[in-house]
Amino acid sequence: MKKLSDDQIVAILRDDLSSALVFSDESQASRSAAMDYYHGTGIAVEANPGDICDGRSRVVSTDVADMVDACIAMMMPSLSDGVCEFEPQSNDEEEQCQVETDITNYYVWDKNRGYDIFRGALFDALLQKNCCVRVWWEDNVTTDVREYENLTWEEAQMLVLKAQQNEEQSIDDFDETDKKNDSYSLTIRTTKQRSCPRFA
Repeated sequence: MKKLSDDQIVAILRDDLSSALVFSDESQASRSAAMDYYHGTGIAVEANPGDICDGRSRVVSTDVADMVDACIAMMMPSLSDGVCEFEPQSNDEEEQCQVETDITNYYVWDKNRGYDIFRGALFDALLQKNCCVRVWWEDNVTTDVREYENLTWEEAQMLVLKAQQNEEQSIDDFDETDKKNDSYSLTIRTTKQRSCPRFA
């Protein structure tokens, strides 16, 4: 594919933005009216003067809210049972697939408030005719620093040996060749990197 010039990219983005604005203008009124009907505020009726006659009640029915809530109540249980299930291709893969299924559902429902996210997405889809869920991979790095003082040589060596066996730990301010002091001090720095999927 031929590389686009900066002017071509700007033109494409300008056209997409213009299309989005037109779509937003056309759908904004219906979405606003849908929200008014859902909350039963009556503003939706006032937005359609032709529907208003002298002597006619201006009470707005809550049928929209009742139907939307009922649909969500019917659909959520099917999602709550699990968003996915890994199927084994052989008997040897059954345990691994069960672990993968449990981990996936744990991150969706427990770590990312899956119930609230899916319920919100269903609500927007039913009432606003549009919804989206943002998904991204998040890397978290935490560092824990612990300082030790007045250690004997044996105690210091034990801590150093333990840290050397842990890839997440490093030693600061300690000279392993110095055995002349009566007491020793050192700093152990533990750096942990954790990654997980995030939804919002």
